[in-house]
Amino acid sequence: MAGPHGAGPVAAGLSVVGAEAAGLDDIGPAANGPDAAARDVAGPVLGGGAGWATSPTMTLPVHRPAPAPVRFQRTPGDDARGVRPGPDLDEERTWFRRAFRREIAAVAADVADALAAHPALAAGADAVEYATAVRLYLSAAGDGLDQALRSAEPGGHVPFARCVSAGVRRLPVHRGVAYAGAELTTVDLRRIAQRRVLTDWGFTNALAEPPADLPGTVEVLIWSATARRTAAFETADGVPARVLFLPGTAFTVLQVQEPDAGVPARLLVRELAVEEPPVDGRVRFDALALAALRQHLARRTGPGTPVPAAAARRFVGVPGLR
Repeated sequence: MAGPHGAGPVAAGLSVVGAEAAGLDDIGPAANGPDAAARDVAGPVLGGGAGWATSPTMTLPVHRPAPAPVRFQRTPGDDARGVRPGPDLDEERTWFRRAFRREIAAVAADVADALAAHPALAAGADAVEYATAVRLYLSAAGDGLDQALRSAEPGGHVPFARCVSAGVRRLPVHRGVAYAGAELTTVDLRRIAQRRVLTDWGFTNALAEPPADLPGTVEVLIWSATARRTAAFETADGVPARVLFLPGTAFTVLQVQEPDAGVPARLLVRELAVEEPPVDGRVRFDALALAALRQHLARRTGPGTPVPAAAARRFVGVPGLR
């Protein structure tokens, strides 16, 4: 394999080195960056902090691909995580009902039809609320939610994300290859290659089928163990092949392939299970996943599955990057 100064695959798993790389995790939201431009969702701007429980409003940033150079996500506190520690979501559900009352009414018939077609998803008194949250996330109402979660800041987006997460957990599991794209430079790829683990605090959107025309300069392949298929709740102009990884999912970088002689740049990663052994014990799993991804690439044929232009931006990005 070529090293970081030559084209070709770069071995991943090294720790971040150098003063420039060492500070990447500590970069907060840019005051004048893409997160500064925001739009209201379900009400006026929320004051911030933990006030979402009594103020049913939310602000989401305009959804844009991550800016260059790459910035790695900070680890959020418990009050800013899209998956709540513990099973009690009473406050989040109350907030969701108040904040999205009009949107809930607008999609009620569609959600009821989807649950009737998939009885396994309809179990429990809260099934309709969680299914509705997923449906809204997959629509324009969810644009910007992932960027808000990746800011590591508390706010009204947190209870929305937690209700979505509860609904996503009920969906069928996708095991195997998932696809995304990324707009990255060679320098960005080399920085990513130095990471051992990437943790995404938003929902990682990927595709269970190879895409035909996804934007970006880098093809991202993910070996999935727990991603959920969203086809049951996709909108009419949605993406039936979409899969979602829950906020807080970690991925290990298996290989970074720089562009060379007509071969596109690629980033190969593997989802880490929560119960996996320490780093030294993961070597065998990494080798198996890398072999499976390479084999999949060698066998892949056909033009791929088209992705609607309006939805394509959700699939452009690398887990763990802002």
